[in-house]
Amino acid sequence: MSEVELKRLSKSFGNLTAVDDISLSVRDGELLCLLGPSGCGKSTTMRMISGLETPTSGVVHIGGHDVTENPAYERDTSMVFQDWALFPYKTVQQICLVGRSNELHLLAPWQLILMFSCLMSHSQILTSGFERRCKLN
Repeated sequence: MSEVELKRLSKSFGNLTAVDDISLSVRDGELLCLLGPSGCGKSTTMRMISGLETPTSGVVHIGGHDVTENPAYERDTSMVFQDWALFPYKTVQQICLVGRSNELHLLAPWQLILMFSCLMSHSQILTSGFERRCKLN
């Protein structure tokens, strides 16, 4: 794990400010929990750290490097949602590629073997075990 530092990070969607000027530092090995009511910016902050969302302003550092402009697949981060939400209209292959470049070789060989039988299936027909594998890929 690497140190994560946010400097004056903000995200707006039109006139709505989802995250307003947050700064924090999480040291290597330290755990941090973001708590707050729905709509307060927890998920948006996590999406900016992981590279799934681009900040309106501010900087994201991971391991001492500015990764603000790096795509998600270059950050070596991951994110699992609390409710295991999957995209019901996408195949497992399409879900596994969210936030990555458009190439399946980015999945480890063991991941491909575990998921090969359902790569072209839609997520709503998966067993709970394959659903977890899909979200954790």
